[in-house]
Amino acid sequence: GGGVGKGDGDPIRRLVGKLLDLQPVAGDEEGVENTEDYVYCHLHRSLHSNAGEEGRRRLRDEVKGWGMKHFGDVWSYALPLFLAGGYEDAIRAVKDHDDRGSVRSCTLAVVAGRRGLVGPDFRDGCVVQYARAVEAVSPCVAMDYLAEVGGRQARKDLAKALLMNTRAYADLAGVVGDDGVRAAADGGQVPIDRLFGRGEVRDILRECGDELGRE
Repeated sequence: GGGVGKGDGDPIRRLVGKLLDLQPVAGDEEGVENTEDYVYCHLHRSLHSNAGEEGRRRLRDEVKGWGMKHFGDVWSYALPLFLAGGYEDAIRAVKDHDDRGSVRSCTLAVVAGRRGLVGPDFRDGCVVQYARAVEAVSPCVAMDYLAEVGGRQARKDLAKALLMNTRAYADLAGVVGDDGVRAAADGGQVPIDRLFGRGEVRDILRECGDELGRE
């Protein structure tokens, strides 16, 4: 880099010169007016130089050190964390502090999980928390989200628990007609059939029946 604007008295031109030369920018640098400017400068250098993951890690640590109060609201805090690679910390902040944190953190965790950005245990925890939060009013929505949980046995155990907790057997598993075939009341696909094969559904329903018989 040729040091663009280094001799100029304008702090913005000097700051742009540092950005083009991929030099570190301090938080109290002239031209850095607010946290957003600093975060942008830090991310720019991390993405365009060999600072790479180490630069993003330093930014994550700084953002977490400042805390959410410094940013004023949860999304202003979570976004730079997410951009700096602090995916689980960002999603956890949304879950704990957003007014619709359960569903939004679940959606973020599912999308990030599909891309390998968060661990499967973290993703599953967010999904299960949301499914349990909505099971009483929307058991079919809860069942659909269980499809995102890793591990077939884990999904079967959760589906069984959902059936037992809600007793929404007709909604989740359909009704048996005169021909002995299970079907959804609205003619669509039975929710539990979207997750499991016929034999697995039969096993889940039998286990539910056995537990009901012991109550």
